[in-house]
Amino acid sequence: MTGSKPLAGGLLWLAAAGTAGAAAPPGIAQMDSPTLRRHYLECSRTSEQARLAMPDAQFCSRVAQVLLHRDFGGDLERQWAWWRRAQQEQGGTAVARRRQ
Repeated sequence: MTGSKPLAGGLLWLAAAGTAGAAAPPGIAQMDSPTLRRHYLECSRTSEQARLAMPDAQFCSRVAQVLLHRDFGGDLERQWAWWRRAQQEQGGTAVARRRQ
C-alpha cells in the first residue's frame, strides 16, 4: 500500500492546513466518530481509484479536519497510525461506497 501513503498524507495535510480555521458544515460537525471514520476511509479508498471532484474533495477534507481534532486531539501522527491500522484490518480491499 505504498501508493496509499501519499494520499492519506494528503488528506491529513488538508485537514491540518488546507481548511485551517474553516468551520465544518453542520452535517459533518454533527457526525459521530464512527461515521466520521467510515467517511474518512471511504474518501481514502475512493481517491486511490480516481481523482475526487471538487465537492467530494472538500467534503473529505472537512471530514478529515473534524476527525483529526475530535478523535485525535489534532495529532496527525495518531490519525496516521489509526489510518494504517484500519487499512491493515480491512486488507485494503473494501470497495468504496458513495456517501449518502
